[in-house]
Amino acid sequence: MRAHLVERGVLDAETFSRTLGETLRQMPEAQDGGTGYYVAFVAALEECLSTVADGEALKREKAAWHEAAARTPHGQPIALTDKSRT
Repeated sequence: MRAHLVERGVLDAETFSRTLGETLRQMPEAQDGGTGYYVAFVAALEECLSTVADGEALKREKAAWHEAAARTPHGQPIALTDKSRT
């Protein structure tokens, strides 16, 4: 996702790297290279995107993904519906 956003000019790679580094410094548990790292990665991505996207829209989109994931059986692809985005 990060690479796609950089290629499209939506995200600056250096800014993201700095933001991720700062996020990792603030979250020592994320330095394990496992799940914590990915939590920090998403937090840094959200922070960078907050400068180009409406914060409320990001919150709604995130909530829609959480709802879709909660209703999706394990092993099945998560699919958003128009209903989950309202």
